[in-house]
Amino acid sequence: MSRISFFIVVFSLFSSVAMSQDEVNFNNIDLQTYGFASFSEWDSVIHYGKLGLANNIDYFYLRLRMGEAYYYKQKYAPAIKQFEKALKSNSGDTTTQEFLYYSYLFSGRESDARNLGYKMTDDIKKDVHLKKNISLKDVYFETGQATSNNISQNGSINLAGSENLGGSAALTNNISYTHIGMDINIGKWLSIYPGVSFVNDEDMQLFQTVNYAPGGRSSNVSDTVVVHPPRNGHPAFTSYDTVYNVQQLIKSSDTAMNFKYKLKQTELYLKCNIHVAKGLDIVPFFHLLSVKTINFKANNSTVNVGLYDSITRHTQVPKPPSSSKDTIVYHDTSYVTPIQKYNYSQKDTSFYNYAFGLAINKNWGRVTTSLFASYSNLNNYKQKEGGLTVTWYPEGNLNLYFSSTITAIQEDTIKHIDFKHLPGIKNMVFNQVAGTKICKYIWLEGFVTLGTFSDFTESNGFVVDNNTDPVMFRCGIKPILVFKRFDISLTYEFIQKQSSYITDMPQNTYITNTTKYRNNFIIGGVKWKL
Repeated sequence: MSRISFFIVVFSLFSSVAMSQDEVNFNNIDLQTYGFASFSEWDSVIHYGKLGLANNIDYFYLRLRMGEAYYYKQKYAPAIKQFEKALKSNSGDTTTQEFLYYSYLFSGRESDARNLGYKMTDDIKKDVHLKKNISLKDVYFETGQATSNNISQNGSINLAGSENLGGSAALTNNISYTHIGMDINIGKWLSIYPGVSFVNDEDMQLFQTVNYAPGGRSSNVSDTVVVHPPRNGHPAFTSYDTVYNVQQLIKSSDTAMNFKYKLKQTELYLKCNIHVAKGLDIVPFFHLLSVKTINFKANNSTVNVGLYDSITRHTQVPKPPSSSKDTIVYHDTSYVTPIQKYNYSQKDTSFYNYAFGLAINKNWGRVTTSLFASYSNLNNYKQKEGGLTVTWYPEGNLNLYFSSTITAIQEDTIKHIDFKHLPGIKNMVFNQVAGTKICKYIWLEGFVTLGTFSDFTESNGFVVDNNTDPVMFRCGIKPILVFKRFDISLTYEFIQKQSSYITDMPQNTYITNTTKYRNNFIIGGVKWKL
């Protein structure tokens, strides 16, 4: 019989005898956890480890063995707890340090891993491939295209309404997007992520107006005999009157104009991750958006047109024997009417939007929380946001996770009141993400967003939506392929949005109408891990 087989038999017999005595003491717990750990019986190690802790048996090797058991079962959150306890008893143990380092990494706690790495010996740093104080961690690139049915669905909509006075609309159509950024480690407490993005919107401005213009003249001639009664001592007489009526005709014509143009946007993004304590990070961020577009305007002018003229020729016939005729021409007052004439102007326009904020991230083991707030100035409005993200890892690793985010939004006007915004809008937005490991190299995420929002900042300021059309509903799916040197992701988003248009009303007033459209957004991303 080999030595290993002999040891297995002896250990099994001893274990059976020891437990049959129902004695929970240091020697039994140490023997059980050591023996089962030697043969990778991790469930048994955890069982007897918990039994020992429940009976106030707590020492370095018990914590180390329990940490190893959780680690090899890929339950990194409880493994971290055990390794941290072990290091409190023996802070210089390199094996525990290395296990804890990888447990941090595999559970997404890279700041804690980097901070721990600086306490290791040079040999261990080399073994775990810890990088220098200032190092490029990874480079991220993504690009995508959003296809929209806004113009095809709403490009021919009747803007004039029941009054038939005209209207206008600005429609956003397809959008292209590109981003590149890099994650840079600076020492053990700080990492930064600078990035730049380019956005190109295909837009259309619509105008519908009713133009009025002279449309010819209508003439009418009438003769009448007028008997004038005696008055003021004058005898009665008869006159023959000829009346010439001339009326100006006004014709109306509906005019529809559309102008296609581009909205181009360059964005600069910066996020800092400041590691202030174990499991605690502060994340300030800033996002600057430079927007270049075209501003369209419908200008109207008033022209007075003669509407009605009347000329009366009055001929008086005197009593005989006189043969003379007395003819007098009378001009009545002419009436005029104002009519509207429209012309259109466009002007290149550029402006800046910005958003900045702060997040406080805390790891609690199987749960992480992020408390965040932001302030932004988008489209001449200021926005304030605050919210909370709670992420739960049921298995203590990244193989399954659920992340819920609730955001409160308040928006106030700065310069003017626009029909697409009302001052003091308060809204709540809820976003739910669920992710799971499908196989060795593939993860799959799904997400849904509930609530109506526009001019919105999310994901620590990485995403700033300054499109004025509100999002009514959003959902999507994201497969992620994870390899040693790079990750590949492909995101599909379905977005239901609301577009607005103006219908002119009498007395220089207007009403706002809304219609819906949808976007299908596909984004591909690659992360190079250096």
